[in-house]
Amino acid sequence: MGYISGYMLAGATAVDVTIRGRGGHGAYPQSTLDPIVMAAQYILAIQTIVSREITPTDPAVVTVGSIHGGTKYNIIPDEVELQLTIRTYKDEVRRHILDSLARMAKGIALAGGVPEDRAPMVKVDLSWEQQLGILGLLLLMSKRAAAVTGGGFITLAARCHRFTPSRSQVLPLCSVSIDSCPRRAQSRI
Repeated sequence: MGYISGYMLAGATAVDVTIRGRGGHGAYPQSTLDPIVMAAQYILAIQTIVSREITPTDPAVVTVGSIHGGTKYNIIPDEVELQLTIRTYKDEVRRHILDSLARMAKGIALAGGVPEDRAPMVKVDLSWEQQLGILGLLLLMSKRAAAVTGGGFITLAARCHRFTPSRSQVLPLCSVSIDSCPRRAQSRI
């Protein structure tokens, strides 16, 4: 059996961040703790995580895919919800980014005068742990695939993500792909 070392797919982690403040009327912003302004500051701040905290040889991505806050043009809301995704190859890079996301949310809220009971909430999806959990399954599958193909070149890839059949339902989904090349064909590659 042959293999290629290195990464094939980046691990994806979904993160939900809720920036909380104190809403009010747009004509009296001085009496609010504006979560929209804090969310804007947060989005700009987290752009520096990969560029300033992660070594350039460790690929990583932090994306804000969704931001929702407010209901009317003249009302400052109580909170803003953000949906982020991070992509990494190494678990230690993933952990560093998650720690930085929480640290920056807390720091911006503190700078904005948000009381502790209204601190931001950072919720992490656990699909990365699902990916790590299927490594043992991949090893078993690779042994079986080697037996079936006569020990040829085998590539295994696993991916975990979230499937959303409706707005209120999110299901974990894992997929595995196997590619092989019989030993006799390897000499032509």
